[in-house]
Order: sequence, then structure tokens, then C-alpha cells
Amino acid sequence: MGRRKGEMQDMRPSGGGKVRLTFSMPSRGLIGYYGEFLTDTRGTGIMNRLFAGYGAWKGTLEGRRNGSLISTEGGAAVHYALWYLQERGTLFVDPGDKVYEGMILGEHSRGSDLDVNPIKEKKLTNIRAAGKDDAMLLIPAAADEPGAGDRVYRGRRTGGGDALGDSAAQALP
Repeated sequence: MGRRKGEMQDMRPSGGGKVRLTFSMPSRGLIGYYGEFLTDTRGTGIMNRLFAGYGAWKGTLEGRRNGSLISTEGGAAVHYALWYLQERGTLFVDPGDKVYEGMILGEHSRGSDLDVNPIKEKKLTNIRAAGKDDAMLLIPAAADEPGAGDRVYRGRRTGGGDALGDSAAQALP
């Protein structure tokens, strides 16, 4: 909460081994926090928000901590390529989705941006292993998760470094 400019106002036991924390913070500090809150509390936390009033400027907020997976090619995303990319981070696209060069495909698990090729096909040979391709299961795209609206899904790489990093937001269809 500190990096989001929150100040703890109160901390008291709530019974049953739970603790009630009261913070005062700018509304802009709450953008994107709910998903992080659920992760931190393993889904057991209850969060309530109430506008308390206007306050003094608390300063700039820290930008994103994770980089982006950025497409280097345009075309239709391929299951084979996405299967290898999902270990690099959280994907926002599914197989068959149209992608373009510079499009943000997902959130990189590290702090840097990573250029990837989502349309890379599997090299076919005459030798087949039974069931090998059936074992390539994809984790569903993060765009389908509840609360996913807190993320930037699709955008183009720009030269500037805005608060969201090197991407400009574009609404989902």
C-alpha cells in the first residue's frame, strides 16, 4: 500500500484471527489493486472503498513492475507458439486471434519488455510421436478473468515512456 501512496489510519482485530486495516489513499492508487489484493489474501480478503474527500497531491505513483510480451509479426496467433510463450508470462490472446506487429500479447513475468513471435508454426517432419501434440494445453487468456479490466490488453509500442510503460491503451472489441 505504501508504493500506492496509502497511509494506514487504523489496525484492529476483527475476530476469528482476522485483522481490519483502514487506509487513506488517492483513488488513482487503487487502480489495478483489487487483483493484487485477492492474490495477497489468497481470495479471503474483503475490500471496501469509500470516497473520503479531496486531499493534497501525494506525488507520482510507481509505474508497472512487469514488462509486456510484444508481437514481432502480424497474422493469426498459433496454438503451438502460444504454448511456448505462456511460460514467459500471462497471455491476453487465444489461438486464432488476429495480431499485428507491435501488439501487446501479454504481461511478461519480468520487468522488461520481450519481443515474441506468436505466429510461429511447428516444423513438420515425417516422424510423429503419438499424443505429443495433445499434451500442449494452454492456460485460458487473462482477458477472460474477472477483474481483468485493470490491465492494458492491446496496444502499439510507442517511442514515449508514459505511465503505462511503452504502450498506448486500445479498448478490446
